[in-house]
Amino acid sequence: MPKFLVETYSIHKVQYVIECKNASDATDTFVCESDELDELHQQHLDENIYGIWEISDSEFDAICENSMNGYLKEKVIYKVNYDD
Repeated sequence: MPKFLVETYSIHKVQYVIECKNASDATDTFVCESDELDELHQQHLDENIYGIWEISDSEFDAICENSMNGYLKEKVIYKVNYDD
């Protein structure tokens, strides 16, 4: 059965609290030092399909080699059950 690679992107709302003199300083601080800030809260808002492509078995193997969960191979494939 053919395999399809479905790529999505997720949108999260993230909240930070920054103590400073004004809103401009808060935004500047976030832009310049965001890697040092701790999140107060994170909420997943949406996930959208970016693209979908039919892939061959060799393309699947190549994708797995470069993916953080690629070692799972066949375990990451969701197989649609058409028997119902």
